[in-house]
Amino acid sequence: MPASEASVDASMSKSNVYSVSETILLKWMQYHYNTMNPMHPKQLTNFDSDLADSTVFAALIRNHYGDPLAFKDFRNIPVEHRHRILNAEKIIKAVQEIGIITHIGPEDIYDPSARELMLFCVQLY
Repeated sequence: MPASEASVDASMSKSNVYSVSETILLKWMQYHYNTMNPMHPKQLTNFDSDLADSTVFAALIRNHYGDPLAFKDFRNIPVEHRHRILNAEKIIKAVQEIGIITHIGPEDIYDPSARELMLFCVQLY
């Protein structure tokens, strides 16, 4: 990650919700998502609703490991709730495919708990 991208936004560094470490994690994920999806950049500000469609996790995995077999038919723009469920299932399969053991299940992604997803993000980092 280039140094120019590694700085935390002033609004996030003064957050009374997230620590500086957590905002760095959000910035890291945002960088990789925007690198993989330059036509549809996102600004990540939380560990629940911003991650619920699985597209950020898919970008992280693709940018670090390539395109796992589990991503066949992955929806980059999930329109319906069932797409979010299918994407979350594919993320869990991809994580297993690349050899990461995690406690998280698909329901933890598509029906997010900020605490659980933050721990998952730390694990991916």
